[in-house]
Amino acid sequence: MLRYKQAFALLTALALVLLCGCESYDNFYKTFFEAQEAAASVVRIGVFEPFTGADAEAAADEIEGIRLAHSLYPQVLGMEVELVEADNQSDVTLAPQVAQELAEAGVSIVLGSCKSTLSLAASDVFKENKLPAIAVTCANPIITETSSYYVRVCTIDSYSGYAAAVYAYERLGAKSVSVLKKEGDDYNDALIKAFTAKMKSYTGSDFSVNLVEYPPDTEDFSEYIFQASTTDSGVIYFPCAPEEAIGVIRQAAEEDYSFTWLGSSSWQTLDTVDPSYAENGETFLNGICYVADLSLETSSQTEAAQLLREAYAQAHGEGAEPSYQTALGFDAYLLALQAMELAGTSSDTLAISKSLYNVYGLEGASGTLSLDSNGDPIKAIPVNMIRAGGHAQVYVVNPKWGK
Repeated sequence: MLRYKQAFALLTALALVLLCGCESYDNFYKTFFEAQEAAASVVRIGVFEPFTGADAEAAADEIEGIRLAHSLYPQVLGMEVELVEADNQSDVTLAPQVAQELAEAGVSIVLGSCKSTLSLAASDVFKENKLPAIAVTCANPIITETSSYYVRVCTIDSYSGYAAAVYAYERLGAKSVSVLKKEGDDYNDALIKAFTAKMKSYTGSDFSVNLVEYPPDTEDFSEYIFQASTTDSGVIYFPCAPEEAIGVIRQAAEEDYSFTWLGSSSWQTLDTVDPSYAENGETFLNGICYVADLSLETSSQTEAAQLLREAYAQAHGEGAEPSYQTALGFDAYLLALQAMELAGTSSDTLAISKSLYNVYGLEGASGTLSLDSNGDPIKAIPVNMIRAGGHAQVYVVNPKWGK
C-alpha cells in the first residue's frame, strides 16, 4: 500500500512540474530522482525486537550482536546497509502491526524477534508480504514449521535428541538402546521423539528403541532400571533434570548394573547437584556422557567469532566476553547478507527467501551454519564426558546437509 501511495504522489508531482516548464523540471529531477537513486543504493534490514517492555532485557544481547555485525559488515552487493529498528514492545497484540510497518518501510529481510510468541505473532504478516525473516534465539520448532519465510540461526530444542542418537549409533555402535522417560515431561518428550526417530532411521527397525516410562512420583527405580537393561548395547538415553538423574544412576550402580548413560545438556551440573558425591569421593558418574549446549567457546576457531570478540571487547573493555546470544545475533545478520549475495538482489524478497535455504557452510560466530529443508540450522554439536578430572569433550556430531 505504501508503495502505491508513493507512486501516485510521484505521478501527481510530475504532472504539475511539466506544466511549469523546463527549469522546474530540472529542479524536480535533482530533488526527487536523485534522492530516489540515493535511497535505492541503500539496503534496509529490519530489526524486529522488543527494545522496550518485559522482554527487552532478554533481547539486548542478540540486538547487540546484530549491531556489532553491521558495524563490521556495513555493505552488501556494493551498497550500504541500513538497520531499520522496529520496537514490538514485547506485546504480541502489537507485533503484527509493527511487522506490517517494516514491510511497508521497504526492508529486504527481517531479523528477530526475541521470544517465540512475538515471532509467531508476526509470522503471517511476513508470509503475506513475501518478506523473509530470521529468528535469532527462538527455539520453538513451530516458527519454521508453519512458514517457509521464517528461518533461524539457533538450534531447536529437539536437536539435542538428534545429536544423542548420532553419538549412540555412530560412536558407541549401538543398534538398540533404552530410553527412560518421566510421564508427562513435555520438554524432554521432544528430545526423546527426535532421538527415537533418528535411531529408527539408522537401524530401519521400530524395535531399536526400548521406551521405559515411569510415574513422576517414583522413588524406587529398580523395576524401571531392570526394564531398561534388556537391550544388548547397554546404552540408556535419559534426558532429565540432573537432580533426578544422579539418584537413578546411583541406584543402578548400587545394583551392579553397568550402563553407558547418555543425557542432555542439563547434565553439565550432574556431578555438582549432590554434595555427597564429591564429599564421599564417589566415582559412579565417571564415563557418563551428555550432549552439551552450543557455546561461543565451541566455535572459537572461526574468524567471525574472533572478530566478534574483538568488537565486543572494544565496546565493553578488555576481557569482556560476548554471550552466545550475541553470537547468534551476529550470525543472523551475516546470514541475511549471505542470502542477498546468493540471490544477487536486495529487492526481490522472494528470491532472497529461497536463497536462505541454499546457504551452506557459513562461517559464523556461533559456528559453521547451514540450513535444512525446514529452515533450521545444521550445526556441529559437542558431546562431553564426566571424568575424574572434570568434563571433557569426547565427540562432535557433524550432521550432513540434507540429512
